This record gives sequence, C-alpha cells and structure tokens, in this order.
Amino acid sequence: MKDQIGLWHDWNELADISAQVLDHGPRCPVSVQVRANAKEELHRALDGANALRSQYLLDENGRSKEKKPGKKPVSEISPALIAATSRLAS
Repeated sequence: MKDQIGLWHDWNELADISAQVLDHGPRCPVSVQVRANAKEELHRALDGANALRSQYLLDENGRSKEKKPGKKPVSEISPALIAATSRLAS
C-alpha cells in the first residue's frame, strides 16, 4: 500500500510540475497523459486501501469493526486535500 500511495504521489507531483513548466496549454498531450496517470494511480491506491480496510476492518458478517460504523469506502480525494498533503510530503 505504501508503495502504491507513493507512486500516486509521484505522478501527482509530476502533474503539478508539468503544469508549471510546460507552456503548451491544458490540451498538451504530455500534460493530459500525466494527469491521466495520476488519476489512475489515485484510483489504484484507493482501491487497495479500501480492500485492506474491508479485509482487516470487517467482521465475518461484513460489518465494520471500526469504532465509527457505517463509514463508506473512499472513492475520491478533494483537490484541496491533495495539495495540502503534497506540501507536507515535500
């Protein structure tokens, strides 16, 4: 999981850097591909995290073992949260 999250973070950082460095506009094929890869890696990381959560945090009946039952799997992360955590990781 750590490696998958790290891979997503690297693509996300590359997307930020390429947006600043490449002056080709938002339809630049390189920027489009980097953003697509970042989004794909985000979904892989979320899928992995949700799989671990269901494997280790659900009981034999599929109910949450967590203190806050009813918490839904994560499907998206807000851009503000991504930006804030990227700054912390740098």
